[in-house]
Amino acid sequence: MSEEYTYHRAHGLKTRLLTREDYQKLLQTKTLEEVIDYLIKINYDEELSKLPREELTVPRIEKVLMQNWVNHVYLLYSTATVGELRNLIYSYARVFEVENLKKIILWKAKRKPFRKEDLQYLIPIPRRLATINFEALAKTRDLKQLIDYLELTIYGENLKNALEKYEETKQVLFFEKALEESYREVMFKTTLRLSGTEKELTERYYKTRFILKNLMVIFVLKSAGYTQKEIRELIIPFRGDELLKKVLKAKTTQESLKILSSAKYWKMMETAAEEYEKTREIGFIEDTVTRALENLAIELMEKDYFGIGFLFGYLILKEIEIQNLVKIINSKARGLSVKEKIIF
Repeated sequence: MSEEYTYHRAHGLKTRLLTREDYQKLLQTKTLEEVIDYLIKINYDEELSKLPREELTVPRIEKVLMQNWVNHVYLLYSTATVGELRNLIYSYARVFEVENLKKIILWKAKRKPFRKEDLQYLIPIPRRLATINFEALAKTRDLKQLIDYLELTIYGENLKNALEKYEETKQVLFFEKALEESYREVMFKTTLRLSGTEKELTERYYKTRFILKNLMVIFVLKSAGYTQKEIRELIIPFRGDELLKKVLKAKTTQESLKILSSAKYWKMMETAAEEYEKTREIGFIEDTVTRALENLAIELMEKDYFGIGFLFGYLILKEIEIQNLVKIINSKARGLSVKEKIIF
């Protein structure tokens, strides 16, 4: 099938994203069951309707939502039968492996014995999109054996270096950095095979994604009292981003936010800075970073409406939708309210 057909499918999938009205109705629900009933009525019926009511646990529901996300990515991958577009979607799908690896590594760091039912917490990845046997990986004895198992994968070298740092500090964030760095390297190598608008917009996607991830790490660790040197060791290396360097050098979270809010692209940080001053809650910063990603998605779609820009814009919005639903489900299961401004 042609690239045009894949882009056509991306346009079709975007029409199935939740609307503002959908979110408002979800926020008005009182129980987890009501959330599920509403999702079944709209775009999640295929996955959620198969789940028996007695199995309506948060982990099972999260897995079903992740399955929906994976299914959409796999559909796009299947339609891109040849060329660099197929390779690009395949590279993007490493994001699912990275999330699974983070969970398994955390289990091993906590010395948690493997149980078959633990697999329900992992994102189900189709065989054609997977490079790792996660069940076999989960059965490894400890962190060292796990990383030995991954030695020949794209994650192997970075994880080996992270293990050395972990053994010195017992800081599991070194593994998260290693996995994100591996994903960045995959996207970078894939981009080298592109040219023109495709290359420009793909670089725009992955560079912004990792800058935002670095920002969240910086803010969270600054709030926790980490030193500049400790934080620098835990962020994904990036050349040429002067704004990020200034944020890292700032002595406090408040100072970091002021630096960001002074930059044109980050004007939206002003509200986050004000809220943080009042509450000292990092969640406001996280929500602002999510809105920055939404802005990136819109920018990519507008620049390349019938091409790769629209594809990446859709993938960003779908990922945010799943994160929003996970937030809502966890809040409803715990009997908590969800603030509307956090969702939109």
